[in-house]
Amino acid sequence: MKIRQQKKNGRLIPVMDTDLADFPKERWKGIPDFENYQLSNYGRVKSVRRFVEMKNGKTVLKSERVLKLRIMRISNLSKTILIQMILVKDGVYYSFSVIRMVYALFVAPIDIYDLSIVVKKKDNDPLNCHFRNLRLQLSIKATKDGFDIPDKKGIVNKKLRAEYPNVPIMNTELGNLPGEKWKYIPGFEDKNQLSNYGRVKNVARNVHYSNGRIVSMPERIHSLRITPMPRNPNEIIITVLLLNGNSAHVYSIPRLVYNVFVTPFDMNDLSLVITKKDTDNLNCYYKNLRLQTISNLRTETYAAKGVENVLRGVIKPVHQYDKDGVFLCSHPSVAKASIATKIGVVQIKSAIHGKRLQGKKYYWVFGDPKHRIDLLYYREKKQQYLLNVQRQVQKLSSGGKVLETYPSITNATQAMGFKSNNSIKQACAKKNGTSGGYRWRFVEQQYRNKRKDAGKPKKVHQYTLEGKYVNSYPSVADAAESVHIVASAITKAARLKYNTANDFYWRFGDLQDTIDVSAFKDKSEKSKYFRKKPVQKFTLNGRPLKIYESMAMAANELKIGSSGISFACKNFNTACKGFRWRFVE
Repeated sequence: MKIRQQKKNGRLIPVMDTDLADFPKERWKGIPDFENYQLSNYGRVKSVRRFVEMKNGKTVLKSERVLKLRIMRISNLSKTILIQMILVKDGVYYSFSVIRMVYALFVAPIDIYDLSIVVKKKDNDPLNCHFRNLRLQLSIKATKDGFDIPDKKGIVNKKLRAEYPNVPIMNTELGNLPGEKWKYIPGFEDKNQLSNYGRVKNVARNVHYSNGRIVSMPERIHSLRITPMPRNPNEIIITVLLLNGNSAHVYSIPRLVYNVFVTPFDMNDLSLVITKKDTDNLNCYYKNLRLQTISNLRTETYAAKGVENVLRGVIKPVHQYDKDGVFLCSHPSVAKASIATKIGVVQIKSAIHGKRLQGKKYYWVFGDPKHRIDLLYYREKKQQYLLNVQRQVQKLSSGGKVLETYPSITNATQAMGFKSNNSIKQACAKKNGTSGGYRWRFVEQQYRNKRKDAGKPKKVHQYTLEGKYVNSYPSVADAAESVHIVASAITKAARLKYNTANDFYWRFGDLQDTIDVSAFKDKSEKSKYFRKKPVQKFTLNGRPLKIYESMAMAANELKIGSSGISFACKNFNTACKGFRWRFVE
């Protein structure tokens, strides 16, 4: 979203001002690799005075001017504002963050392409790009992982720096390590490469956008994410985020290295794990990796540490009571109780959690042993479980009409042929939740409705686009069932939030033979006029060419996105697809 212009002391704020007059104490510096542009300590960008040779051989004098920056909000709900500069070199468009470039030129040199480094505003004003208002901060992802302020060698963890000063996966320098080899990552050919040490590289390339712009991406080494496991800080997860089109993918570095440099395997098979031969979690060298199944890994762990030590804290003692609630004995675990009494583990666990009253005529309880237990409590617990499980559910149409009632979710699942109860259970938990093309709810379930006429169906009338009466229905649900559309669309059309629903007008209240629809037609025609704004195409020399009825028609003919044409129409000096564009008044 665009930001409205703002003024301060009778003049536009610096990032919105394109006047050549300098602000107080404004200084300018040349932008590296772009000798035709300068940047000020206020964040303004200037195109210097120079001679430009056109394609037809003529030489044109370009006057000095301050460029208009691209200022936009990410979304309606977000407070984040992006301020970008668009620079041109040899016919290729380059986009840069203004605050990152200001910090790099006027405060301290940083890698402007390293997205793990974030430049923040001290006064929290998103439009104040003055160099004294900027400070450096790590991204939220890096901060959660405990990373320190980045240095020349890349992002490194404070604790790991002292212990492992030369870990390859923390090195973000472009130079190759001894014996380092690179291969393209499957699915990311010509974009990302992986080394046998576990480092990930972005390949230098030109990115072609749908609006005709070409952005040059430099070669750089990815900063990997190193996260300790919440329950076991000694275990470390090393991942990388890769972008492919509009989708983002997170990959485990050890699994990726083994798949590319050792042996290909199914990376989605979670029963296969990658372990380190030297037990060093940060050593992702391909010769140090080993592929194992979870069962083999568990067997090795049990053999090395012992089953009791591994499962300590997981195993709970269970106590056995007779049918009168009198204490009999205790068992170290459910498994040991099953062996001693020859009762199935599932039966004992079901009795413990209240799913059944007894397990083979015995009561089973976790916790501290008691001489006698209250049997009434466990009977109520069983009854409560049955009430929660065996609740009647109703199957409804999309319009809200009850089609069938089932005694429980299990019966409904069997009748629908589903494999699990989860889909119907989740649909009942949500308002208007659906599963299998039907809406589901518990019989006793009622939703709050603050309307005075809640629960009373309202009569709704149907009219043609010319305003003539067609039919009446006793409720919105019946109307939706008859015309095969969603009931909410009819409700919104009847409340004038929508003009029409399914090419009909809908009204609550008294029946009328005809209704006045002229206001809605005028509104529709007006919206069509604003949606279709003619544009004209020009050559780079300014010679007028073809006129299109709308940007969409021009975009379809040139097979590009309409956003590039829209940006070029608002900035006539900007070209899109080799042409200049302008709205036709």
